[in-house]
Amino acid sequence: MSIDQRREGRALPFDQVIDRVRHSLREQATRRALRHYLLALESDIGVEGIVLDDDAGGSLMQ
Repeated sequence: MSIDQRREGRALPFDQVIDRVRHSLREQATRRALRHYLLALESDIGVEGIVLDDDAGGSLMQ
C-alpha cells in the first residue's frame, strides 16, 4: 500500500472500543473540570498568570 492509496475503515463492535471511549470521555471531563476550577480561582481570588487555551469552547461551569 502506498501513501496515495486509501482503504475504507470499518466500524468496530462497541465491546472492542468501550474502554477507549470511557477513557476519552473521562479525560475530557477531567480537563474541562480543571479548566473551570482554574477560571474560578482566577475570578474569585485574582490568581494571575494563568493562560488557558480555548479548547473548552468557552463553556462555563455547569
